[in-house]
Amino acid sequence: MTIKPFQFNLKKYTSEHRDFLDRLNRFESACVQKKISQIMKDVFKSVLRKDLNISLSTIDMLGVGNALNNISKSSILLSVQNSNSDLPIILEVDSFLAYHIIKTILGEPSEQIPNTVEFNDTELAVMEYFMMRVLYIMHEQSSHKDIHLRLNGIISYDQLAGMMLTPRFSGEKLAHILTQFQMPSLNGFVRIFIPQLISQSEWLQIDDSFSSIAEHRHVQSMKDAGYIRMPVRAECGLTRVTESEIQSLEKDDIIIFDESDVYIDKQVLKGDVVLRIGHGTQGGYSAHIDSTKKQLKCKITGFVQGDPHEKDR
Repeated sequence: MTIKPFQFNLKKYTSEHRDFLDRLNRFESACVQKKISQIMKDVFKSVLRKDLNISLSTIDMLGVGNALNNISKSSILLSVQNSNSDLPIILEVDSFLAYHIIKTILGEPSEQIPNTVEFNDTELAVMEYFMMRVLYIMHEQSSHKDIHLRLNGIISYDQLAGMMLTPRFSGEKLAHILTQFQMPSLNGFVRIFIPQLISQSEWLQIDDSFSSIAEHRHVQSMKDAGYIRMPVRAECGLTRVTESEIQSLEKDDIIIFDESDVYIDKQVLKGDVVLRIGHGTQGGYSAHIDSTKKQLKCKITGFVQGDPHEKDR
């Protein structure tokens, strides 16, 4: 059988790209405690009475020229100002998605969307209202009240091109985030361009508040994956051996655990253990063994932070 080498056609992932994604994640964490996608779902549910599914299609860095080439002239373009930067964030909303939002708010929902869409001043004002609603909820959710996102308004493609081609903007690299919006009767997209300068601002230095945000987001992500089953094991003791002792272990050898709170009473295992989730050693639950001769049971008594034996190593 002839074996042909597989040619991986993978995008290069540089340290600059990694750092940029890290700063971008901090930017989102600074703006809101919830995921922005969850806020959008909440807004669609409350304002449009629609269930929404949002998926991330692309996230990368683009120069200004490439960014302009990606933008459709038929889309609605929104300029959002960050109070900590003079460079705005640009949102491109798919014209069909915008049409559906506007008509629903106006009480004129239609399953049939025309092949070409044009908006009058009233409809554009409705779209601005919807965006201001999103930004208001984001500000209410913000953990840094001095970070304020303000809607400048809707701009045309020519206005955007003129702004981006100025010396102040033209040297910037932009975060390019493409998201797909899916509803029962419509698919659309929203494209977000964030100047790199915004995500490099001094107010994004990590502090205690970011630690609490990270913890909140970690707990939320665990809830999102709540259907996944994880192994739970009980640690009943600890001892230390050298490498040479490990290599000399043989069948029927006996290991004595120097540190253990487990004992046998009337042929029943009793005492205290540490319950670990998954395969990690950092954190767990302290528990008291409450078992019978046929079944091992553990009653949780508290929470253990880190590895309690780490300091002894």
